[in-house]
Amino acid sequence: LALGNRRKFKEKWQKLLEKQTPCSEKNVLYARDKRECKKILVIDDRVPAPFLGSGYPRTYELLQQLVDLQYIVTYFPLQVPEPIEPYTKFLQQKGIEVFYSNCKMNFIEFLEKRHDYYDVIIVSRPHNAMEVLGPIKKISPNSALIYDAEALFALREILYQGFSGNVLSDEKMKELIENEIGLVRLADSVITVSDYEKKTFVENGLGEIFVWGHPVALRPTKSQFGEREGILFVGSFLSESSPNEDAVIFFINEVFPKIKKVLNCQLWIVGTNNLDSIKKLQSESVVVTGRVEDLSVFYEKCRLFVVPHRFAAGIPLKLLEAMSYGLPSVVSPLIAKQLDLNDEQQVLVGNSSDDFAQDVVRLYNNEVLWNTLRKASL
Repeated sequence: LALGNRRKFKEKWQKLLEKQTPCSEKNVLYARDKRECKKILVIDDRVPAPFLGSGYPRTYELLQQLVDLQYIVTYFPLQVPEPIEPYTKFLQQKGIEVFYSNCKMNFIEFLEKRHDYYDVIIVSRPHNAMEVLGPIKKISPNSALIYDAEALFALREILYQGFSGNVLSDEKMKELIENEIGLVRLADSVITVSDYEKKTFVENGLGEIFVWGHPVALRPTKSQFGEREGILFVGSFLSESSPNEDAVIFFINEVFPKIKKVLNCQLWIVGTNNLDSIKKLQSESVVVTGRVEDLSVFYEKCRLFVVPHRFAAGIPLKLLEAMSYGLPSVVSPLIAKQLDLNDEQQVLVGNSSDDFAQDVVRLYNNEVLWNTLRKASL
């Protein structure tokens, strides 16, 4: 009976069955998804939970946009492969194949099993490029290889060394930039997060450069100027000597004392925090919350946002988020340059600790200016 039914089934669906992938163990990977879409592999450090900051909100959004663009997407966390929930599940529900493990996975072994499977491979961050670009070119030479410059880390390192008292020579700065850019010369194309960083790649001889920034949805808060109080900083503190750690310590040591002479207000430091140096800043006027589930509460109640970074790379995703809520901001010149923002137009730009403090006080007390910057931010 079974054989008879099989024969009838084959006769009825013969034309459709002829289009199917031949029955073979090596074809299982291809047969599991019948969509006629290009396949894309994205490689970054870890599952891109947005609360981690450090470019992961952009990666999380990028993956979803690739699905919306009709790619079949695989995500491989190269350095820290532990699943982070609920974001791993969210990506899987979107149709993305997410690899994860309790220990570092063997990427070479993975790629050898799929050497001719992906049309496009995207690799983010220089240490990942150093580890896998060469093997990808060797094992999967027919895949279009794209380097995603989530940030140009050499620029951040140059600024960091300067503020650490180790001013680099022009030759050393050029060497740092060339070393990083040299890593990605194997790539067919490069994605940057801003025209500002694209310019550096172009000046160093790379051709196929595209900008993929970070879109955010508008969600203007309802609280008016007089209903708000406090200054807000949002950012993650995952490792020592990070831009966020330096920015907050600089602000509290050099800027906030000048503000407190005029204003009686609290500073809220909100975000994932692994550092004792930040936890120790807690005081009557400084509140260190650690990670919170709903940032909108702080965007609703605080009067202004500060981004006092002295060194950084990429684009300030948390500033974009604050602007999307309509929260006016005072920022450093570096941050304004990264997003091509203008002083007195979309933000206030504090060029020194004195200027920064004066701008905070002025914005905190000036309802007309506050509403002007809120509108321009949105």
